[in-house]
Amino acid sequence: MSKKNFENYDELPGGSIGKLVRADYLSLGRYLNPDQIARRVYEILSQLLGSDTAFVLVRWDGKRITPLVIKAHPLTDSVSLLDIVKTLQNQKTPLLLTDSHEVAEFSSLPLGYHLAYYPLTDAIDLRSALCIVSPHTIFSPALLEDLEALVVALKNALENAAEHGKVLREYSLLQMAKKTWEQVWGEIEEQQKAIERLLARNQALLDIGLAINSSLDLKDVLTTIVTEAVKLLQVSRGAIALWDEGRHDIKVMAEYLHDGISMNTPSFLEFNLNQAETMALPAENRLVELNFPNSLTEQDTEKLRRFLAESWDLRTGKVGSILISPLRWQSQTIGVIILNDQTSGRDFNKEDQDVLALIANQAAVAIENARLFDTIRDERNRTQLILNSIADAVFTTDLKQRIVTLNPGAEQISGLTTEDLIERYYWEALGMQDSKGHTLPLEASPCLQAIQNATSTEPRIFSINHPDGKRRMISLVAAPLIESGRVTGVVGVFRDVTREQEVSRLKDEFVSLVSHELRTPMASVLGFSELMLTRQVSQEKSRLYVETIHKEAQRLSNLISDFLDIQRMEAGRQVYNFSEVSLSFLVRPVLDLFNNERERIKVEFPDDLTMIRADPDRIVQTLTNLIGNAIKYSPNGGDIILRAHLNENQMVEASVQDNGLGIPKEAQSQLFNKFFRVDNSDRREIGGTGLGLAISREIIEAHGGKIWVDSALGKGSIFHFTLPAVLVNPPEPNQTITTSYSVEAIENTILIVEDNNSLAQLISTYLEEDGYSCRIVNSAEQALRLVDLLIPVAMVLDITLAGRMDGWDLLIKLKENPHLTDVPVIICTVLDTKFMGAHIGAAEFLPKPVELRRLEELINRLTALAPQRNILVIDDDASLRRMLKESLSELDFVVATAASGDQGLKLATQNPPDLIVLDLMMPKMDGFQVLSRLRADHITINIPVIVVSAKELSNDEHVFIHKGLARFLTKGEQTPQRIREAVRESLEAKKLTTTR
Repeated sequence: MSKKNFENYDELPGGSIGKLVRADYLSLGRYLNPDQIARRVYEILSQLLGSDTAFVLVRWDGKRITPLVIKAHPLTDSVSLLDIVKTLQNQKTPLLLTDSHEVAEFSSLPLGYHLAYYPLTDAIDLRSALCIVSPHTIFSPALLEDLEALVVALKNALENAAEHGKVLREYSLLQMAKKTWEQVWGEIEEQQKAIERLLARNQALLDIGLAINSSLDLKDVLTTIVTEAVKLLQVSRGAIALWDEGRHDIKVMAEYLHDGISMNTPSFLEFNLNQAETMALPAENRLVELNFPNSLTEQDTEKLRRFLAESWDLRTGKVGSILISPLRWQSQTIGVIILNDQTSGRDFNKEDQDVLALIANQAAVAIENARLFDTIRDERNRTQLILNSIADAVFTTDLKQRIVTLNPGAEQISGLTTEDLIERYYWEALGMQDSKGHTLPLEASPCLQAIQNATSTEPRIFSINHPDGKRRMISLVAAPLIESGRVTGVVGVFRDVTREQEVSRLKDEFVSLVSHELRTPMASVLGFSELMLTRQVSQEKSRLYVETIHKEAQRLSNLISDFLDIQRMEAGRQVYNFSEVSLSFLVRPVLDLFNNERERIKVEFPDDLTMIRADPDRIVQTLTNLIGNAIKYSPNGGDIILRAHLNENQMVEASVQDNGLGIPKEAQSQLFNKFFRVDNSDRREIGGTGLGLAISREIIEAHGGKIWVDSALGKGSIFHFTLPAVLVNPPEPNQTITTSYSVEAIENTILIVEDNNSLAQLISTYLEEDGYSCRIVNSAEQALRLVDLLIPVAMVLDITLAGRMDGWDLLIKLKENPHLTDVPVIICTVLDTKFMGAHIGAAEFLPKPVELRRLEELINRLTALAPQRNILVIDDDASLRRMLKESLSELDFVVATAASGDQGLKLATQNPPDLIVLDLMMPKMDGFQVLSRLRADHITINIPVIVVSAKELSNDEHVFIHKGLARFLTKGEQTPQRIREAVRESLEAKKLTTTR
């Protein structure tokens, strides 16, 4: 056959030639490089086949065929060994062709060509083959045996080389993997160390954050910030400086020195920051250039340089490393953190800067939180102080209407403690009932209505329980607490209106009573007069009718007189005509008035009863009221006994005793209030207006005495009153004095008119240390009654007083009395006032022509506290009025003008200005008269006045203009010590004036 397949040729025995060359074949196994094997195969084949045979040793990886060695020159150009190999690449067994034309694929080979093909290795990823083509040589059996032996050796050598290459590649990969792993492991270790450092710093930053935010006290926060920053970055020292809004300056607030660091120079905190504005460091002491944050001004950085140089002694050569980070909040720099490390070779790196920046960010938030907390705390304290100072009760509830907070006013009005009220339903805790005494239903709760309607309720009247067993009337209003558009609770405000409700009730009863008391006599007057007009009556009946009309008219007149008397007395307009008189003498007309009951009335006065100083008519009125009541309220009869004696206080004490109904103990404290009547059916049948005892009290107290009652229900009553006795130096008879009478000054006695008893006692203590004797009263009415008995050397006066009259009213009344004109008065009040002068009622004087600059200075000083600065110009000169109005208007004053004194007074009382510019020389009413009228009016007494005139003033006129009614102490001066000094100064000034 011309085509021969060889299988298992690696086991065939070799021929004689093969035996000779087989050692060379086996030497192929020594080579592990395919290229070396290929070169050796070339030598062997060239020797074995001769020069006229072509061969090629190839390998391919499944994609591309690569010749390891090739000898092709015996072949023509039309024959390609590589194409032949490509054709046979899928041949799995050796192939021998002696006639190429037998196979269609090789028909392109010239006739006579012989071909031997040996597949060598058949790995998936690497194949190899040997192809021999000879145009002339015929493959002999011996040659084929040698080729077969060579192929076996070559196959083994190539497989070994491939395995060796594979091992080398794997080893290379392992080496590369080892190198890569070592590199990765090194990087992992570095990253691990970096992570550990980062975790440590993050933990430290977290600890710093927790420490910073553990307190809202600004000082503690700042100290923690700088301390933790120094410890975390392990530096020598640190400080924190903040921008001071109040001083518009940067101020060091805290610093910290690491353990072991000593500092001989003064502390950072001891420096005055403002010194750095004008003082510069000498050149040799200047700090090396530092990179301060750009957000700081040049002035601020210069100050910080100075501090670093002088406080930390960081001059040239001693600086070490310095790290500065700004504290920023909402794009604003609020301060800086400064760190300094004296360790040799220490340089702050980017990580240090980043860490300090993180600390600075946390610090800025903590600082602003602390500042916000301070602001909120101050606002809360201010709000709490306001709530605590409010007399009304204020409380808040949750949506279930349980009390959450309350102010002291709520405790005071309810009589309950916070523990009694907190977390309880407010209506239940207070025991609320409506005005009719019914228990408050839930749907009627004002707080519930405020929650449901999200609006404030109208004030409503309720009654509440009180620990004293009496119910109180309150007026309550509720308003919703709204946050983010929803109701979160309720605030309730109530005040005690028990007295107002009682007054309202008494007024209603009084209106009803007066209506009844007026209509009853009026009905009799109208009825009997109509009978006389419309009918013919006998003379006897006519007289009876007229007597009835007269009696009822007299009754009507008395009722009206009582009402007018009480109003006049309370307004301080009652005129008293004092004289020395015997009480026995005054009883006589009263007994005549009650002639029908004369047998019941017993008078038990001693024969030597001391004379009294009194207004006879008013004492008769008092006796009439008391005896009339004794008769009315003793329906079962019994004696009415009048007694009198001189008591231990050298006052004549009189009493009226009856055996009538008596007065309940709970009603006795209100018995002398106007309109008050004991709520009892027996007494309602008796009738009366409830004014008699109130009038009697006003009369007795106006005389400097007092009135009181001792009574037991069902056993009768004894009404006592005292009147001043005449002991020595009796005055001329029938002397008439309005509101006061002649008395003599009592040396070293100071009258304190103050409704705050604690403050009055404190002032008294200070004044008594100077040897003065102090008398204390809490109302203007009491003061007026007391100055009728004694003239003090000085007075300390509050404006807000108990009673109807205030301090201004009293001041005007005092200065109407010639005996009191020179008594120094020191006004001490917390009442807001526009007054800026040292003395109330005093005036400043400017000569004409007016110097506008001086006028402006005076106006600005005297109206500094006035919000609008309204000026009233009173002058009869039209051109001067126009000039002053235009000039002052340009200075932003609101100017009104008046052409006469009358017109000016009218404008001043209708719309009080903040200051008056007054001319002296005016027709009809001159400036002196206007000034007197201003000083005598409650509305205008404290209006500052600037007098302008071309008149040459006399000494007396100067004194009149500059003399004030009282010394005024501003709010900042109202201490007991300052009041004592003012009393001393006023008395010294009075002595100097008297000497001159």
